Amino acid sequence: APEVYEITETSRPPLFDKNCLTAANPEACSNEAVIDWMRYAVERPKLTDQNQDVIHFVTFIINEKGQVENARIIPVQGQKICEPCQTATLEAVKGMATWLPAIRDGQAVKVRVTLPVYYNERMNS
Repeated sequence: APEVYEITETSRPPLFDKNCLTAANPEACSNEAVIDWMRYAVERPKLTDQNQDVIHFVTFIINEKGQVENARIIPVQGQKICEPCQTATLEAVKGMATWLPAIRDGQAVKVRVTLPVYYNERMNS
């Protein structure tokens, strides 16, 4: 299997939005685009604890074709697990459109991406 690189090891990071190719800072443009997209794509479940702030990190690979593979949640130490939040996050990531793949030495390569996903619904008491 081809090696999976970190974004820092690539000459061009994977880009979520092809419009970011021409941006002054393509990586920042892509990060903003994916965070905006996640805001709408993740079906946020109602949280049971009042004022519960939950953050999950989701990690996945963007392959040489720009497709998402091997999405999984990285647990945050000391935080309660919100199963519905994890499920919603993974569903959203698996539903992502194709990215522009990362480039290293002129070739498309697999790269690992990790994103934070925040859940901070305020429940009405």
